[in-house]
Amino acid sequence: MQKFIKTIDNIISKERLSSYSSADEHCKNLRTIAILTPNIAMVEISIRNIVDFYLKQIYGTEWIKNSSQEQILAEKDSIDKRFKIADLSHNQYLSNFSFGKIIYLAKENHLQTYIFENLNELDFKEFSDSNRNFFFFNNRKNDFSDIDKADILLSLLLTIRNRCYHWENILKIRSVNNQIYPRITHRLNDTNIGIMPKELKKFLSIVLDKFIGII
Repeated sequence: MQKFIKTIDNIISKERLSSYSSADEHCKNLRTIAILTPNIAMVEISIRNIVDFYLKQIYGTEWIKNSSQEQILAEKDSIDKRFKIADLSHNQYLSNFSFGKIIYLAKENHLQTYIFENLNELDFKEFSDSNRNFFFFNNRKNDFSDIDKADILLSLLLTIRNRCYHWENILKIRSVNNQIYPRITHRLNDTNIGIMPKELKKFLSIVLDKFIGII
């Protein structure tokens, strides 16, 4: 058996390092993720429990176990196969639902504006100069509705969470015609809304403070 050669390229992998300018930038990315993680965790825990609170009112306290919905049944079955325990509690199921599935359920059950408050105060331009707070439809300017804003927030939060928890490069930006754009974006109504790397901490803090309202 060949011996593993412990170089930076081998330990981190050339493929992973290829998206960074240097190994130092890779380490900076990990440090940034470490700074963001507490707020990411608070966002996920908060949204998970808010969604559960309202779904219990709609479907009953055991909405996971008693559900006939295909999406919920598939998630429950996946959790059952992982844990192989005869009788998981509701909270055990809830804590093991993927965050993406929780967001899907929030949108499917129209809970967006129950999760977020004060959406009239949301200014996407705080997070990138390329953002705007409106879109065009039939050549007419339309402001994003509160549902639109909430959907954008949920999608951006899921992207940030997944990229951080898979140690992906969250420092990336795009340059088009000498203009800088975020790589973490969500597209709605043919309009891109994104978060620049330097604004990620601010974005998460504002979401928790002003829009979820727990800080």
